[in-house]
Amino acid sequence: MDQPLDIRDVARRTGLTSRALRFYEARGLLKPLRTYSGRRLYGGGELERIQQILALKRAGLSLAQIGRLTERGAMELRSLVDAQLKTIEERKAELDEAPGAAPFDQVTHRPRRARRCRDLLLADP
Repeated sequence: MDQPLDIRDVARRTGLTSRALRFYEARGLLKPLRTYSGRRLYGGGELERIQQILALKRAGLSLAQIGRLTERGAMELRSLVDAQLKTIEERKAELDEAPGAAPFDQVTHRPRRARRCRDLLLADP
């Protein structure tokens, strides 16, 4: 991509609303360029970051978790997804130990779904 895109074009390409893009910026997840008049312009790096944010949200991470991970710089996606799976397994153990609770696998299949999500995220295109 040679030319930066304005917020309207980015919203159209990503399926996000311009409000969501501004919210991500306010949370420190995105840092679009600004024109002299204050218009937001998104380059290739910002578009890549948006795709990372969307993938991590689909994997079940909160925006706060995503913010902590992305502020460190480069992300190791495999370890990130493995950490999220560990969190899910810990929650499963908590639910299994709750008095009178149905076994976790009868309630939901999130660990299996999370593993599938991890495999999709880590698959080579």
